[in-house]
Amino acid sequence: MGTSSYSVEVCKLIITSGLNIVGVCTKPDGRVGRSKVLTPHPLKEFALTNGLPVLTPVDLTNGDVLEDFSKLKPDLIVLVGYGLLVPNQIIKLPVYGCLNIHPSLLPKYRGPSPVSSAILNGDRFTGVSIMLMDEGFDTGPILQQKRVEIGTTDTADNLTSKLFNIGAGMLVDLIPLWTDGSINLTQQDEIQVSYTQKIVKQDGRIQWNEDAQSIFRKVRAYSPWPGTFSTWRGKNFKLLSVTINDLVAKKHLGKLWGSVLDGLYVGTGKGVLEIKNLQIEGKQPVSAKEFMVGYPDFEKDILI
Repeated sequence: MGTSSYSVEVCKLIITSGLNIVGVCTKPDGRVGRSKVLTPHPLKEFALTNGLPVLTPVDLTNGDVLEDFSKLKPDLIVLVGYGLLVPNQIIKLPVYGCLNIHPSLLPKYRGPSPVSSAILNGDRFTGVSIMLMDEGFDTGPILQQKRVEIGTTDTADNLTSKLFNIGAGMLVDLIPLWTDGSINLTQQDEIQVSYTQKIVKQDGRIQWNEDAQSIFRKVRAYSPWPGTFSTWRGKNFKLLSVTINDLVAKKHLGKLWGSVLDGLYVGTGKGVLEIKNLQIEGKQPVSAKEFMVGYPDFEKDILI
């Protein structure tokens, strides 16, 4: 069960390991882009290409959905970023239950945005938990965990991919041990619990009175979605990649300055950011150099 491209990579590894996949379950097709074209999710496309049965239920609590799952006769269900709470009637269906690959060291960062939260908070480490699902949201006992260092250039996108790839390897090694009863479960410590929130588009708006380090983490944590953005000349000005610079500048918050030779900079509440790549609303992504060449009078305005 999954929705994103990360679930596809896990599915591939499960197949390569020799385990038999009897079917996949993903969300119904969604509308994508400005034209709102109805588009299947990556896992559905992969399943159809590889001849795997596909379920795309709108409501997992529907009795017909349980019947569809029952017809597949799964011994084990694996959840990879499905995004919806799975009802108990499905969790209890397989002989060996449902295993979930969760990209955090549970019980830290339960909920929908564990990777972004770890980057936003400046954590040095995150990790992967293989969890036996129960009726709660990320509350089940742990089969195994692995700690992973967060690199200074890691974004939510590449770190999530890294964590799910690690988790997939852990999973295929664990399944034989789990099914023969060789694994002792570890209950989560409720005292250590923390929760994450669903990310919304407005979370990506930059407040220039924040310090450079916080904005730097935000750019990485919200890549690729919702992105970090400000407003310039009435249009969205999206920061695609930035670095922290040791310049000491007493510039107005959000003030852009620099040159093609020296780089493009912006002032924050504390410290200076160097903008490496950006995108103006309605335009293609460009480097800072391309932006400054295309808009030589860029210093007239302030990002707000």
